[in-house]
Formats: sequence, structure tokens, C-alpha cells
Amino acid sequence: MPAPLPIPEVFVEPLVLSWAGGLLLLQIVLQTLFSFSSSTAVAKNAGSVAHQLCVSIPFAYAAYEGVNLLFFDEKIIAMAASGTYADRLYGFHPKCWEMTRFFVGFQLFDLVVTALVPALRGADHVAHHTLSLLTACSGCSGPLLLWYCPFFFGVV
Repeated sequence: MPAPLPIPEVFVEPLVLSWAGGLLLLQIVLQTLFSFSSSTAVAKNAGSVAHQLCVSIPFAYAAYEGVNLLFFDEKIIAMAASGTYADRLYGFHPKCWEMTRFFVGFQLFDLVVTALVPALRGADHVAHHTLSLLTACSGCSGPLLLWYCPFFFGVV
């Protein structure tokens, strides 16, 4: 089992930085390109349009991995069938650990873009992504609650 990643350390973890940095770079490139669009509606909403395209990548990845884990992974299925609450709280699964760190990176990206794109700055959007980030960070602090990861960080 890997060492816990407390809050300061989780933000410099390579997988977290890869997702957050890669998505942010893609956001900047797409937003810049869309701002020069011949369509006035696209150019006016370049940040929102770029954001929707960017989040389709982590959404697809999360859904694919979540469904694979939840419905086809023998260890997760066994935990659902006969695992105890302690197994579900403290059990380790390498792919779930990877998904938890991915989700930190994704939420970090989304919070930064929320701050940069005025159309996304709603209080509900900020609160939702802040709480999602804190949830993922809590999973990295143990690692804890990895059994719930395929559903909450994947299928949902």
C-alpha cells in the first residue's frame, strides 16, 4: 500500500499534476483558438466552450474506469458481495488509488478554470468542485474509502 498523501503533498504528486496541468494547457489552447472563431457566439463564450470540450476527456476516462471496476473487477465485486465495512473503508486497490489521484487533478483543474472563466464562477459550481476536491484529497490521506471510488469518482 502506498504512503498517504497529505494535502500539501497531493498537489505536487505527478499523476495529479499531469491531469491538472494537461487539462489546463488544453483549456488555454482551445480557449485561445475559440476566441478567434468566426462564430460570434463561440468567440464570446470561448472559455465555456473550451471547458466543455476539456472536461469530456476526464469524464470519459472516469466513466470507463468506474464501470470497469464496479462491474468487472473481481476484487471490487468480492468486496461488494462479502466484504466487511472495514474492507470498504481501509481496503486497497491500485486502480482505485490511481483514480483518486486523477480526480484530485481533475478537480484542481476545474477550480482553476472556474476562477478564470467568468461564466463558470457561480457559487454552486465553486462549492461543488471545492467539496469534490476535498473528498478526493481525503481519499489520498489514507488511502481511505477506495472501495467507493469506482462509483463516486467514476460512474457518477
